[in-house]
Amino acid sequence: GLAVGIAVLTDLDLSRNKIGSTGAKAIAEALQSGMAVLTDLNLAGNSIGPEGAAAIAQALKSGMAVLTTIDLRANNLDQDAKQTLTNANKRRTTPLDLKI
Repeated sequence: GLAVGIAVLTDLDLSRNKIGSTGAKAIAEALQSGMAVLTDLNLAGNSIGPEGAAAIAQALKSGMAVLTTIDLRANNLDQDAKQTLTNANKRRTTPLDLKI
C-alpha cells in the first residue's frame, strides 16, 4: 500500500501543487507518524499560510530526525509563521536547511 511506499521515499517535491494549509497539515501528520525517512522536502509555492506553517513547525519539533532540507518559500508566511518555523528548527538536535 501507500504506507509501504512512503517508508522508502527520501526526496519529495510537491512544490507548486496548491496544497494549501489543509495539505500542509496532512503532510505534517504523516511526517510525525515516524514512517517517513524523508531527507529533502520541497513544499515551495503552495500557499500553506500560517496554519500550515504551524503544523510543519510542530512536526519539526517532534522528530523527523533524518530530514536535512525543507523548502517553504513562496507560501504566504507572515513574520510570526517564519519565526515559529525558525524556533522549531533551533530546537532540533540537528538543525536542517530551512528555506523560508
